[in-house]
Amino acid sequence: DLVFIGDASNRNKINLIIANEITPHLTAGEYMDKGEYENEFKQVIGDTKAAYDITEQDSLIFGSQGLLVCGPNARNYEPL
Repeated sequence: DLVFIGDASNRNKINLIIANEITPHLTAGEYMDKGEYENEFKQVIGDTKAAYDITEQDSLIFGSQGLLVCGPNARNYEPL
């Protein structure tokens, strides 16, 4: 409460999205196309900062307001 000077309800929030699949399935780099795909991510996780392939099937995409973990094994990463 001290950091937000009594206005903790207005602090920044982040979105953590865990998806079993995403269509179409592409590599992380292909999602960062500065076009249609990246624009879709910006709507839920803010400006996209980086994307990584965790495995051939799982991806991690960082945004200014959250992150997206997607793929058939995405739930395995939830505890991290």
